[in-house]
Amino acid sequence: MADVSIPSGTTSLIQSGAAHVDHKQHKKKTKLKKSSTQEEIAVCHLGRMPLEILAEILSYTCSPRDVLALARCNKFFCHTLVQPSSAFIWKHARARCKPSPIPDPTPNYTEAAYASLIFDGGECEVCGNKTSDMLISFNIRLRLCSKGSCKEKWRSTYSQTIKTTTVHHRYHPLVQWMPAIEDRAFTHQALVSSSMFRLKDWQNAVDEYNKALLSPDTTAIYIHEKEVLARRLPDIIAHGLNLVAWRRQRESRLVEIEGTNMQRSKEIAARNGWNLWNMRQSPIFDSLFRARSRSLETITNQDIEFIRPTLESQIIEMADRAQRRQAEDNTRKRREAVEHAYARLKSMHPQQAFPALAEFRKLPTAQLVQKGTGPMSAEDLKESPLIYMLSQDLEQWRSAAKEGLSSVLGYPGWRHASSLKLHPVERMTARFKCKLCEGKKADEAHWKSYGLDFKAACEHRCEHLSAKQKDKAVFKADDFLPDHKATRTVEQVLTQLGRNAEDAGSRPQLLNLNIARIKCLSCEANVLMNFDDMLRHCKRHETVAFELITPEQALLLEHPYVKGLRAKLMEHTKSALNLRGRKVYACRHCPPKTPATQAQASMAPNIQDAQSSDGAPKPDRISTDTIKKDETSSRVENTDKSRRQKPNAHDASLFNFDGLRSHVKCKHGIAWIGDEDFYQVEPTVGRPIVIS
Repeated sequence: MADVSIPSGTTSLIQSGAAHVDHKQHKKKTKLKKSSTQEEIAVCHLGRMPLEILAEILSYTCSPRDVLALARCNKFFCHTLVQPSSAFIWKHARARCKPSPIPDPTPNYTEAAYASLIFDGGECEVCGNKTSDMLISFNIRLRLCSKGSCKEKWRSTYSQTIKTTTVHHRYHPLVQWMPAIEDRAFTHQALVSSSMFRLKDWQNAVDEYNKALLSPDTTAIYIHEKEVLARRLPDIIAHGLNLVAWRRQRESRLVEIEGTNMQRSKEIAARNGWNLWNMRQSPIFDSLFRARSRSLETITNQDIEFIRPTLESQIIEMADRAQRRQAEDNTRKRREAVEHAYARLKSMHPQQAFPALAEFRKLPTAQLVQKGTGPMSAEDLKESPLIYMLSQDLEQWRSAAKEGLSSVLGYPGWRHASSLKLHPVERMTARFKCKLCEGKKADEAHWKSYGLDFKAACEHRCEHLSAKQKDKAVFKADDFLPDHKATRTVEQVLTQLGRNAEDAGSRPQLLNLNIARIKCLSCEANVLMNFDDMLRHCKRHETVAFELITPEQALLLEHPYVKGLRAKLMEHTKSALNLRGRKVYACRHCPPKTPATQAQASMAPNIQDAQSSDGAPKPDRISTDTIKKDETSSRVENTDKSRRQKPNAHDASLFNFDGLRSHVKCKHGIAWIGDEDFYQVEPTVGRPIVIS
């Protein structure tokens, strides 16, 4: 091993530092001994070494980057290696750096600062992302990432190209002392007379130069300062060119070493029968690959033998992880295939009853598909015979659901010879309600769990359950009860239509009642609704009474019924929020304010004031009361005139939609507002707004 000269005083410095580390470790040991838990103490053996041995080790490193990393480990190594007396360690590391020795620094750099300048990363001046690439220009400290767009943008936006032959003679002195980018390959300029500067640096230099020329004193000081820089500029440019040439040589060698190590990795994986991807992704091999490539060294068989036990265990772990990931991906694709098959079957048979998706997944064929191990896509299942088996499972499920729900209605084991009579669960009078939803809050989910037909009951999932509870829930006919109130309501409409619930033609005739032709006789106001709203509306009254009016009578409604208006306003969109905030909604249950009621309300306080405690009029207020009555009558006449001039004027109180919901709940006791409970008008003309 080569002899290394150690400057005087360094050994005592290292020993004092080592004693300081030992003292701190002794305090830590004492503290841990007093604690109840005994933990292993991490001992830094490098800190215990004599400086001669430490210097010998570090002097044979392949790059000052390693010495810089050690100096940043803790205060002891920083204090030891950054001292001027330890500069010989950095010099030996620079001399042994690959692929060639690093050029000597200029006098204004210490060895540690010089290593930091060359090997440290930083932020790209264009995109701001962190990059570990070396500086593009060592003269102006320009750092850019490896993206070509950032380099092109810097050249076009952040740079200033100066030609000595064309620049104004006033700014010729600036070129004499300002360092420019030394890499001609980056600037794309072959002419020596052209120089590229950072735009901000050039603008600041021009501003400083113009301010210095304002007075002779400042001009003299400025010239004296810049002459020193001008004398140093040739050395700075030469040093920057040497560093750029070294950087290109190192980058070229780095690409070559990475290719060699990649080929070595393939050979090692093939020789040992390892999966190349799993070996490359293992943490220990990845660290080895990066460390060797960064040090411009190739991977050897000795390196692999040293890490073989850990590497093999990590390769096995990576293989298991990949297998689990593949199994999870196959399961996900199979579940998606079942979901696509469910949607496809529902679109092909829209009139038939289907279970909920969670219940559909529990069918035997669906479970067989989902529990498979190989990959299967939606197209594969579509072309597979399993789709026919799914249809057969659905038919069996429907038959069991019909049998169970017909028993709930009081028709166990129902059979009939005539095909013209509907099954009890397929009749329009077959209405169910969920026992599990009983007693829940009177929100939208509560209303949807009542008045269910056979198709809706099969797909019903209680809204008060969580997502996991919904997936685990199983369809049971015993969870439903007959909804007698909804049944009586449908029977009233069928009677007025002159149809029988057992007749197959009664179903389409009821479903066609989309316009508001059903009038509630239990409400004091003139409330019209369609068939779907009637099934929900009947829950408000103890006794249900509905009347079916003609389409001509429905069209005479002053404020027409708008189907789906409430659902449109309850959407979570910006447009719906804007519509909800408009004060153009009125309650159908509140009577409009007529001129007579307005006049009576305004006259009531005057009449009370005009009477004494025994009912006799007050003599000194008769004339005043008479005047007020005349004014009231004149206001009524003016109001009548304005109504005759504007026949569409609206007298009811207007609310925004949220205010209207509070109004109908507080005043009329309606917890869940429907389309039949309100209407929408323009504030000025009183016509309905059509919402698409």
